Amino acid sequence: MKKLFLTQLVITTLCLLALTFSGLVIGSVYSGLYATDKIAFGVTVADVDVGGLTVDEAAEKFRPLLQEKLNEPLLTIKCQDKVWKINKDDIDFSLPAANQLASKAYATGKNIYTRQTVYHYCFFTEPVINCELNSVFSMDTLKAKLDKIALEINVPAKSASILMKNSALVVDRESLGLKVDVASSMDLCVAKLKTNLNDKIDLVTQKDIPIISEKNFVDINSILSETKTQVDPNNVLRIKNIELAASKINQTLVEPDKFFSFNNSVGLRTVEAGFENAPVVVDNDIVDGIGGGICQVSSTLYNAVLEAGLQVKERAAHALVPKYVPPGQDATVADNLIDFKFTNNYKHSIYIVSNYENYILTIRILGNKNDKSADFNILTDQKAIENTVTYVRNTRLPAGAVEVIDSGHKGFLVQKYRIAQINGVEISREHLGTDIYEPQNRIIAIGEGY
Repeated sequence: MKKLFLTQLVITTLCLLALTFSGLVIGSVYSGLYATDKIAFGVTVADVDVGGLTVDEAAEKFRPLLQEKLNEPLLTIKCQDKVWKINKDDIDFSLPAANQLASKAYATGKNIYTRQTVYHYCFFTEPVINCELNSVFSMDTLKAKLDKIALEINVPAKSASILMKNSALVVDRESLGLKVDVASSMDLCVAKLKTNLNDKIDLVTQKDIPIISEKNFVDINSILSETKTQVDPNNVLRIKNIELAASKINQTLVEPDKFFSFNNSVGLRTVEAGFENAPVVVDNDIVDGIGGGICQVSSTLYNAVLEAGLQVKERAAHALVPKYVPPGQDATVADNLIDFKFTNNYKHSIYIVSNYENYILTIRILGNKNDKSADFNILTDQKAIENTVTYVRNTRLPAGAVEVIDSGHKGFLVQKYRIAQINGVEISREHLGTDIYEPQNRIIAIGEGY
């Protein structure tokens, strides 16, 4: 009986103590919410503790401290062994007046006073609440700073490639790259500048993965075709366009059942992309145009594709016969209008190697020797389309004098075939289509003057 009494006494005492403690906490909370002019415990401004202070006291405390912080770098950015400092003038950084920040700290404390007070009385400590600074700075300038830093850090991935050494195919292995995640790094910087000063951050980086790796070349063991065309040495700008277009299709991997687009690979022919003004065929005339000459690259590739036994998906002939390939063996291209496409109809990937050197454009298609079941050759059946002579009168020439205004040229009707041979014996003949190159009339002026 006595033991039961003691137990009840202990329980009653504990309950009274709990009620008393709860009353103290509730009273403190009530006092904090409705009566106190003090900032809640645990509230900081730029890591300066202002908990338990009035607004004026807080302003006086961190006014000189904030000025000291503003004189130091706002941010220290690190990546690898490099360090960059961001100062307030670099990004036009400014803060509200000290009393405004103190008032904000007080308001922030009011909103979370209950939780802070319970922590304070129950655990004799409080979680830190860092008050937002309401800082103002140029986001564009900060972004520009990070973009500039990224240029110092970024290392592009290098895809694996196949080199020709002494007629052998040698694989140059890929390497990983590194690039700065500017958007994520920007978020980190902004978060720091809004809540703290003189802090450090590590740039967010990510690996740059190469598009082509050594494993993509496991089954490539042979040169399926090689086509060369002679480049006119007399037009430097045209040569530059050819070199640029050739470099853009160089080291292109086309997987089985995938198609290659010349326009997608080379991109728009613009001055911004590095292309120059050079002669180009437009509506049966030769005029200057941006990217003039790149049709020699598409035409050379077209012949390499035919000789490799690959399937042509889209191709168009020029209006005039070009000088660098025979009639029927050209492939014209034009931005957003005319493309050259082919499909890799083989079981293994193929690889395009394209280069210009000493006025010779060379395109090779590499692949698996077992995919190419025969040797392929191009056969054309050409019929000339005669041009006519047009006479025009010219009063500036002496009577009876003759002047050739345009020498014109013949046209051609071309039937084209791809011949498959094994050991020199024809096993199949594929009709590739009919091309018509319109003739251009010869124009002669007859003098009627003097």
